[in-house]
Amino acid sequence: MLLEVRNLSVKIKKSGKEIVKNISFNMKENTCLGILGESGSGKSTLLKILSGFMENYDGKYFLLGKEVVKDVSESFIRDNVSYVSQNEVLFDFSIEDNIRIGKSDISNDEIGRILKKVNMHKEVEELCNGIKTVIGEEGTALSGGQIQRICIARALAKDTCVFLFDEITSSLDKKNERKIMEELKKMKNKTILMSTHSREILPYASKIIILKEGKIEVKGSFDELYKIEDYFKEEYTK
Repeated sequence: MLLEVRNLSVKIKKSGKEIVKNISFNMKENTCLGILGESGSGKSTLLKILSGFMENYDGKYFLLGKEVVKDVSESFIRDNVSYVSQNEVLFDFSIEDNIRIGKSDISNDEIGRILKKVNMHKEVEELCNGIKTVIGEEGTALSGGQIQRICIARALAKDTCVFLFDEITSSLDKKNERKIMEELKKMKNKTILMSTHSREILPYASKIIILKEGKIEVKGSFDELYKIEDYFKEEYTK
């Protein structure tokens, strides 16, 4: 199994309140898990644990057969997991240098191919200095959707076996959302976990879990859950 969590729980130290409660699931290569739930249901906390950013949890987390925290180093997680948070930022570097943070030796041709995957290539070409345009220079500030797409491009450049995406389409229009999800679906030998409020991207997931108050309330394929009307009401997709 490529990724597995067993009885994962997280408590807030001061209050003792559990924000993730006894979550268990596993994933193979070439699968995509959609994580749905209201704000505060534990989606972002779960992804932070899997990214290695949180170590204070109960239960077990295995990556490529090794127990995270106990058996592996931080570099092992960095080499195998790409994480894009919903508050991801770019640095005041050029676009190409921001993407190279993911992989320093990537070629300009490959950067171009990745920008096409996130439907950003034409917009970059129209900038005064193309991929060499510095993000923070006067007059070259990017929109929220453009920043989000470059952050996704940075993760794709890293080319790890696991991708963790936390609300990565929240600033995107439907056209760019579909384009990126179609490109993610084409990737081979990858495992993807994505939290979302967007019902449009759920059909791209192999499996879906719905969290409520930190627990898995229901899980199944899109087709299975689509038949259960209550789980696709507006409260889950805001």
